Amino acid sequence: MSMYIHIMFGKPNPREEDALEVLRHCGCGRVRLVARVVSGIYDTALKEYGIKGGQLTTLALLAYRSGIARADVHRHLAMDRSTVSRNLKVMRKHGWIEARMNPHTGERIVEVTDLGRRLLRDALPAWRAAQEETRQVLGAEGFQAIERLGNALLTDGGAR
Repeated sequence: MSMYIHIMFGKPNPREEDALEVLRHCGCGRVRLVARVVSGIYDTALKEYGIKGGQLTTLALLAYRSGIARADVHRHLAMDRSTVSRNLKVMRKHGWIEARMNPHTGERIVEVTDLGRRLLRDALPAWRAAQEETRQVLGAEGFQAIERLGNALLTDGGAR
């Protein structure tokens, strides 16, 4: 009978202390919590421009690395390919970027349009305000720690 109960209902709930350990100390959970809070700050600040924080970061990369291969965008941002594809599709629909074939390599490359450059420039004050709010929420030490961690991860080759 106990085997039947185990199969039907799964394992019993973990002890409360085990659950609290995960809730209080899980690195993944904490990083995701910070990401949700920080993303909300940027998305709110940038809402009037019709762009989200992650899209603005992608737009900045594309403006900086003009003519980057579409396949390389996810590596430079350490983002999932499907997320990058969704963002690029939205950005192209808005006219902020365009994709074309590189005649020399045959790769699809992505470039920022004049409209995208204007958006990046116009949204910069709102982005700076979001930066400041994020510093306030995380504290100067927390903000600097995130910058150091992000830089280290990108220097070490991005996504693992």
